[in-house]
Amino acid sequence: MTAPAFKDFEACKPGELVRFSDKDGTHWALVGARGNERLLLLVLPRDREPYCMNLMGQMEIMKGAYGTAVVLSYGAGYSIEVDHAGNCEVGDGGTLVGTPGAYVLTVSDELICCKYEDHPSKKAYFNLKSGNVQSEPGSKRAVFAGWNLELAGSMTSQPTVLFQMHAGKKEPAATSPKNVP
Repeated sequence: MTAPAFKDFEACKPGELVRFSDKDGTHWALVGARGNERLLLLVLPRDREPYCMNLMGQMEIMKGAYGTAVVLSYGAGYSIEVDHAGNCEVGDGGTLVGTPGAYVLTVSDELICCKYEDHPSKKAYFNLKSGNVQSEPGSKRAVFAGWNLELAGSMTSQPTVLFQMHAGKKEPAATSPKNVP
C-alpha cells in the first residue's frame, strides 16, 4: 500500500479512493468521471445509503466548501469484494435491483445503486469502471446485497475492510476500519 496523499478534489483522478470531512462527518468516497461542469463523487456515508453528487458548478467552479476541502487520497489500491454467499438475485425481477447500496454485476460493468442529487426521487447506478452515472441495467445482471470496500494489505498483512454494505437493511452496515482475519 502506498501512503495516502493530501490533495484537493480538483487534483483527484477518476477511480481514486478518498476520505474527506464535511458538515455530516468524515466519509469514504470514490472519485468519478470529469466533464463539462462535472466532477462526480460516490459518497459512502456510515449512517445511510451511498449517494452520488456532482462537485462542480457552473463555469467549472467547485460547489461550496468542496473547492477548499482537504482530501486524503488512497489512490486506486482498493478493491470491492462481493459477498457471493449472501443475498443475490440473478436476471430480471427481484427486490434488490433499485435498492440503494446494492452491487450490480453485468456482462461488462460493475455498478453501485445509489441516490443521485440531480434526480433525488430516482435511483442511479454509479459505474465503478467509468465513474459515470447511468440508468438501471438490463436483465443480464446479478444484484448482490453485501459487499466490502477493502484496502490492499502489504505482503505480510491482510486487506483492511474500510466499509461494509448490506443493501436492503434499515441502515448500512458500515464499520470502522479493521483487518480481515
